[in-house]
Amino acid sequence: MNHLWWDLETTDLSYIFGGVLQAAFKLTSDTYQVLDEFEGNCRIKPGIVPSIYALLKNSVNPLEAQKRNKSSFQLIKEIHERMTKWTPFISSTYNGITFDENYARFAFNSSLLPVYITQGKNKRLDILNVLRATSIFDPGKIRYGINKDGNDAFKLEDISRLNNIAQDGFHNATQDVNCLISLSKMIQEKCPVIWESALMSCDPYRILPIIQSEKLFTTFDTWKGNLYTRCLTFITINPAADNQVICFDLANDPQQILNISNNYEGLKKFLEAKPKPLRNVKYKASPMILNKKYALKNEMYAKIGMNILEKRANQIIENREVLAEKIVAIFRNAAEEKKEKKKESILSLKPEQLLYDIGFPNEKDQQLMVEFHKTEDWSKKVNFIGKFDSNNAVYSYFAARIIYEETGDSYLPPDIYKGMHREIAARVLSEKKEEFMTCKEAEFDIDQNYAKFEEAKDEKNLKLLKDIDVFIQGIRRTYENA
Repeated sequence: MNHLWWDLETTDLSYIFGGVLQAAFKLTSDTYQVLDEFEGNCRIKPGIVPSIYALLKNSVNPLEAQKRNKSSFQLIKEIHERMTKWTPFISSTYNGITFDENYARFAFNSSLLPVYITQGKNKRLDILNVLRATSIFDPGKIRYGINKDGNDAFKLEDISRLNNIAQDGFHNATQDVNCLISLSKMIQEKCPVIWESALMSCDPYRILPIIQSEKLFTTFDTWKGNLYTRCLTFITINPAADNQVICFDLANDPQQILNISNNYEGLKKFLEAKPKPLRNVKYKASPMILNKKYALKNEMYAKIGMNILEKRANQIIENREVLAEKIVAIFRNAAEEKKEKKKESILSLKPEQLLYDIGFPNEKDQQLMVEFHKTEDWSKKVNFIGKFDSNNAVYSYFAARIIYEETGDSYLPPDIYKGMHREIAARVLSEKKEEFMTCKEAEFDIDQNYAKFEEAKDEKNLKLLKDIDVFIQGIRRTYENA
C-alpha cells in the first residue's frame, strides 16, 4: 500500500481555531519510490490572530504571507482534492494523529468538506509512536535526545541531527516530510520487527481481531512525556467509544476485580483507582501492538514473570463475559452522565468547536456541501446559507464564513456580513483569556520577546517581530470599528 507522507505548518497549536500556513505531501510506494507530491502555502485566514511563537518558529513574515496567491480556503480545498485522488494510502505523519490530522479535520469541517479522509479506505501510521516503540523495545538502534527529566526526547529536528539525517532547515513542511521519510527508512532497516508491527497496527480491521484473540499482548502509552509499557488482555469494546477497547492491565492481580465483580459501587470505585487496572486502547489510532515477550523488557512485568502473567490473563478470559457485562454498564452510565452535563456546555460553544458533537452530516447536507463547492459563482453560493438542516445550522454558519473570508462584503447580505464581522471582532479584540489567540495576547507576547531579541542583538528576529506587530495592529484596526 502506498504511503502518504505529510506535514502542516500552522498559525497556532490550537487546531480548532488556528489556520494552516504551509502543507507538504509526498506519495510514495512501500519501497519509497515517489509517485506524486504537492507543496502549498497560503495567506493567513481572515479573523485569525496568529501565535507569534508559531510565526517565529516557522520564520513566517505575516506581511509577506498576505501576498501569497492562495487563500486558506483554497489551500484546504486543494489538499482535500489531492488526498481524495491519492486514496487508498497509509497516512504517515510525525505526531500527526494528535496534531496534523486534527488540524486537517477541523479545517475540512469549516470548509464544508468530508472530515475523516485519513480513515475508512485509508490507514494511519504515526512515526512518532513507532520511534517511541523502538526506544522501549529495541533500544540502542536509534539515537534520541534527552529531556530535562533525563528521559528520551523525540523532537524531529534533534532525532535527525543525532542520526545524521540530512537537514536543510526545520519547521518547513517539505523539509520535515523529507526527514520523516529518511527516519522511517532507518527504523525499517535497524528495527524491522518494530516496523512490521507498526504496519500491522495501523490497520484497525487487522489489529482488532489480534487484540481480541491474543491471550495477552504488549503496548505502551504516554503520560506527561513519559512512556509506560503495558501488558494487557482484552475484555470488551468500550461502549462509550467504539474506537477503543477496554483491557485489563496484568500488572494487577485479577482476583481483586473478580472478588468485587458483583458489587456495582465497589467495582466502580476499584476502576477509578490509580494506577488504573483497566486501560483503553485506541485501536483505530495506530497503537503499537507487540508480542507478549516484549513486556519482559519492562522491569515490573519481568519481575512478575511470564508464567504468572499468562495465569492472570487466563483468569480474565475465563471470566471475560461476566466482567464485560459489569464494566460495560459502568462505562455506559458514566458516558450518559457526561453526555447530560455536556448538553448545557454545548450551547456556549462556537461552531468550530462542535465537530464531535453534531455527528455526521445527513444525506441532504452532504449533497448541499458538494453543490456548494461545485457552484463557482459566489453570488449563488450565498443561496446555500440557511438551506442546511436546522439542527446543523453550524453548516450555514460555515458557508457564510467562507463567503465572508473569500469576498468580504461583496456578496453577503448586509445583515449577515455585519453579524459575521462583529462576531469576529468580538473574538480578536477580546480582553479575556480565550481558547484562541487575541490581539491583546499577541501584543503581550510581542512585548515579552522584543526586549529579549534586543538584548541578544538578534536583528533577524527583531525585524520579523516588528513586522508581526504591524500585522497584529492591522487586524486590530480592521475590527475595532465593527
